[in-house]
Amino acid sequence: MGSLTTVRPVRARGLRYRYPGTRRQPGRVAIDGLALEVEAGERVALIGPNGSGKTTLVRLLATDLPPTDGTLELLGRPARPASPALRRRIAYAADRPIHWEPLTGTENLRFLAEVRGGGLDSGGRDPLEVARALGLGPVLDEAVSRYSFGMRRRLLLAEVLATFAPLLLLDEPTVGLDPEGVAALGRELRQRAGAGAAVVFATNEVREVPGWATRVLFLHRGRVVADAPPDQLLARVRGRTRIAVTCVGGEGAELAPLLRDGEEPVAEASESPGLRTVQIRTARGARLLPPLLDALLDAGAEIRQVRVREPDLRDVFQELTGVELQAESTPGRDES
Repeated sequence: MGSLTTVRPVRARGLRYRYPGTRRQPGRVAIDGLALEVEAGERVALIGPNGSGKTTLVRLLATDLPPTDGTLELLGRPARPASPALRRRIAYAADRPIHWEPLTGTENLRFLAEVRGGGLDSGGRDPLEVARALGLGPVLDEAVSRYSFGMRRRLLLAEVLATFAPLLLLDEPTVGLDPEGVAALGRELRQRAGAGAAVVFATNEVREVPGWATRVLFLHRGRVVADAPPDQLLARVRGRTRIAVTCVGGEGAELAPLLRDGEEPVAEASESPGLRTVQIRTARGARLLPPLLDALLDAGAEIRQVRVREPDLRDVFQELTGVELQAESTPGRDES
């Protein structure tokens, strides 16, 4: 696979999109004055809650929506009008897979590769090779009507990843994938960016982002509130491990002597009658856990559950916006 592009894949200035409204009810502004540049070889994650503008931005970059205002250049060309030649250089996986269900996975892959002009003849990858890498090998000769939602998602991703395109756009690519599929997709994205493509994907599954993205854009109410490498964003919340111990009894445990300066007890939660959860934020990681458990056990507590959560990009987003970030786990959600 050769070099994909020598021009900047994405350049937006003052980008704005308002959904159509009525005389009485103006449409919602989904993207509001956004500026964005994406270089070849970058992997950019778009993160934000429902309504933040993630999906709308991906659709704008895919030329699926026309900007209401501002300028948008894709691969050195104006996004509007979107010529067939430009669209053939953009690979786009929407959040809802659509296939010809009576056809097999192999037939869907070959048909779409031929229609798009992708695949081996144009320098792309063999669609069947990509599908096997995503774990679809055993079902490629079955009708898509028999596929689970996760299999359909993998088939869509295989169709897109087989295309020789310098701009790759993915909306919630991990929804419906099992851990093996997620790992395979991560390898494919790194390989594609390594060949020079620009990769932009919208997701709230933040566990994968530090290993997948070279940049993270936090979107909130149609605006970018942060744009930085994931490690730089995570540095804001380093040292904020949260330990939660759910137990019965142990109310008399002396916990204050265990805490050091800067460690923060969180209000205890009662999960059900007789149960309570002791929560502490600490900069010591899990090292606080053994003395905490000893203190609770010495006070007669019965330990039912122990959870240790290291801070992640959800914590950074909440710190910056005050909004809790929820993972997207089901299809058919509201436009975001």
